[in-house]
Amino acid sequence: MDFDPLSLARPGRLPRITKRIPTTVSVTICPSGRSGRGAKPRANGDPAIDARWEKLFEPVELGGRRSMRVSPADHFPRLDELVGAAPWAEQLVHDVERQLRTQLALGRPWVAIEPVLLVGPPGVGKTWFARKLGAALGIATLVAELSTMSDDRMLSGTASGYQSAQPGWPLVAIAGTGIANPLLVLDEIDKAGGSNANGRPHQTLLSMLEPASAKSWYDQCLLMACDISHVNWMACANIMDTIPAPLLSRFWIVEVPHPRPADFDAILVSLIRDIAANWEVPPGILPELPSAALQLLRRGFMDKPSVRDLARNVRAVLGALLADGHGLGRQ
Repeated sequence: MDFDPLSLARPGRLPRITKRIPTTVSVTICPSGRSGRGAKPRANGDPAIDARWEKLFEPVELGGRRSMRVSPADHFPRLDELVGAAPWAEQLVHDVERQLRTQLALGRPWVAIEPVLLVGPPGVGKTWFARKLGAALGIATLVAELSTMSDDRMLSGTASGYQSAQPGWPLVAIAGTGIANPLLVLDEIDKAGGSNANGRPHQTLLSMLEPASAKSWYDQCLLMACDISHVNWMACANIMDTIPAPLLSRFWIVEVPHPRPADFDAILVSLIRDIAANWEVPPGILPELPSAALQLLRRGFMDKPSVRDLARNVRAVLGALLADGHGLGRQ
C-alpha cells in the first residue's frame, strides 16, 4: 500500500495569520519592466505590445483572500458548500483545505494549491468540478481545451515580430483577470496534439508547472523573464497512458469515480444553480421540476451516473417548461 504522509496529520484549529511573518498581497509579474524611477513599462520595445500588457509590469493582486476567511467553527464555508455539491469529491476538497491551512500558517492569505490532475471516465464532472473549485476558492477560472491544439502557441504565446504576437496563456490570464493566481484548467490533457516542428503542449507545460522555472519563465513575446509561479493549475484526463511521465510527475493525481446514486439530489441542486447563473436569473424563479420529470432524471442518473448527461437533461426539461408557457416562478 502506498504511503500517505497526510495520514499522519490530524487537523486542529485553523491557524491565524501571525504578525511575525510579513504578509504579501501582490506581486510584480514582470519585475524587469521598469528601468528607472518614473520610467514607463518597457517589454521588447514595441509600444503597442508594451501598452497592451502594461498590467504585467505593475503589482498584481494575489486573489482568493476572502475565501480564506474561516467560520467560528474553524471551517472554510465555501469548501463545505462544495462538498455538498460534489459529495464524491469530499477527500479532494479536504486535501485542498489542508493546503489552505498551510498557507495561513505561513502568513500567506491567498489561494495556492499544488497542480492537480483529475483522471476519470467521460462525463463524471471533472471540468465541472474544476470550475466549482475555482468559484469556491474565489479566484478566476479559465479553461483551455487541449484536444483541439495542434501546436503549443496558445500556451507559450507567439514570438515578438508577428502582427498577432501575444504572451503565453498564463500571462494573458493574469492580465485579463487582474490576479496573479488564477486557476487555469487544462481540459483533456491526455488528447493534446503537437509536433516537434510546431511545438508540443505537454513539453511547454513542463517548465510552466515546475516552481523553479515558473518563477522566471521567459516569454517570447515580451522578451523577458516573468513570474507565473503563483498560477494554480488543474488538468482533466480520461486516461494517463498518453501523458509523458515527466509531466505526470508534476501533478498531484486524483482518480475521480462515477458519482453515487445517493449524490443525485445534491448534484441536481447545484446544476440548477449553474443553469440559472448561465441564464442570468435567480435559481428560485425557475419552474419547479414536475415529479414525473424528477423520476425520469433520477432513473437515468442511476443507470448512467454522468454529471454531463444530467446537466444536459435538466437544462432540456427546464427549457421545455419555459417554452410551454410555464413561465418563471416567484422567489
